Amino acid sequence: MNALLTKRCAVALLGAMTLALTMGLLACGPIRAAIAPAAPMATEPLQLLAALNLLAAGSWGLLSAHRIGGTPERGGFEREPSSGDSPARLAWQLWFASTALSGLASMAWQTLPHDATLLLLAQLPTSATCVMLMCAFLAERVDPLWGRAPALLVALLLATASVSHWSVGQAVHGEGDLRGLLLLQLLPLLLIPSGALRLEGRYTSRNDWRIVLTLYTLALLAQAAGDRIAPWLGATPGQTLRQVLLTAAVAWLAQRAAAPAISPVVSSEGTSAREASTSLNTCG
Repeated sequence: MNALLTKRCAVALLGAMTLALTMGLLACGPIRAAIAPAAPMATEPLQLLAALNLLAAGSWGLLSAHRIGGTPERGGFEREPSSGDSPARLAWQLWFASTALSGLASMAWQTLPHDATLLLLAQLPTSATCVMLMCAFLAERVDPLWGRAPALLVALLLATASVSHWSVGQAVHGEGDLRGLLLLQLLPLLLIPSGALRLEGRYTSRNDWRIVLTLYTLALLAQAAGDRIAPWLGATPGQTLRQVLLTAAVAWLAQRAAAPAISPVVSSEGTSAREASTSLNTCG
C-alpha cells in the first residue's frame, strides 16, 4: 500500500470514528456532573508541584518550538522556518502554550476561591490542549492546512463552545453536561485505532507518538478512576497523577523540540531518508 493510499484510508477511518463517537455521545443522553464552588481546601504541596511542573514543561516546549520547521545548515537549524513549515510550528506553539496555561489554571484553582468564572477559565486550557494536539498531529502528517490560522481558530472555538455548554449547565442547573468535554478528550485516542500513527511525520517519529499517546491514555484513566485508585495512592489524588503523566508527555515532545539537529534516517518500514524524521527539529 503506497503512502498516499495509506493516508487516505487513515483519514477516512479517523473521520468515520469521530462521527461514530459524536453520534454515540448524542444518543446516550446528557452526562451530568456538578462541581460546587467553594473556598479552596488546604493546598497539598504535591498537587501544587504537579501543576508547577506542567507549567514548566509547557513553557519549555513553547520556548523550543521556534526550532520546528527550521532548515538544517551545518549540523544546526535556522531559526526562521520556511513558509510551508510555519503552520505546523504555530500548531505546536499553541499546544505547548495551552499545556502551560493548564498548569497555571490548576495552580489558580488550588489557591484561589472557587467561583463560576474560575471554573470556566480552569477548564478552557485543558480542552484547548486536546484540540491543539490533534491539529499539531494532522498538520504534520496529513495536511499543513490543519496548522493554519482558520483551522486552529475553529478548533479553539470548538473547545470554547464545549466548555461554555458545560459551564452554562453548571450555573443554571447545578450540573453540567460533560459530553462535549468527553468528545474533545477522546479525540486524540482515535489516532491509535484509525492507523494514523502509521503516517510518516516530518518532525516526530512514530515512537514519539506511541509514548505520548500512552501517557495521555494513562492520564485519562487516572482522572476517571481517581476514587478507585485512591487506596493505592494515599494522599495523591487522581487529578495529581493525571498532571504528572501529562507533564511527562509534554516534556517528551519539548525535549525533542529542543534537541540538537539530527540527520534523517531510513525507517524500518523502508521509507526514504527524506520521509523518516527522528525529532521535532528534523525537516523532511
